[in-house]
Amino acid sequence: MENGANPNPALIQPMDQNVIQNIKLGYRKLLLTTILNDPLHNENLEKTQTN
Repeated sequence: MENGANPNPALIQPMDQNVIQNIKLGYRKLLLTTILNDPLHNENLEKTQTN
């Protein structure tokens, strides 16, 4: 093992991918919640739905 490198990084990659996916999902949920709670966006959304 050279420079303290992980001998088998392929074992960690699936876990890392799951973490990344969960962060993206959490961000999308937060973004959508923020948009839906914003009165200006809600007004635009209501106008769009009535047209």
